[in-house]
Amino acid sequence: MARPRGNRDWWPNQVDLSVLRTNQPGTAPLPDGFDYAAEFAKLDLEA
Repeated sequence: MARPRGNRDWWPNQVDLSVLRTNQPGTAPLPDGFDYAAEFAKLDLEA
């Protein structure tokens, strides 16, 4: 009986993305307390 095929069977040379799953405080691009909604409201969407 054959085993089901997984992603590794179809794409054996995948890029290792595990480093992107780490949530360390020093990796945040914006400071704590950054208000995404307020900054989004400042955008001129028609431009």
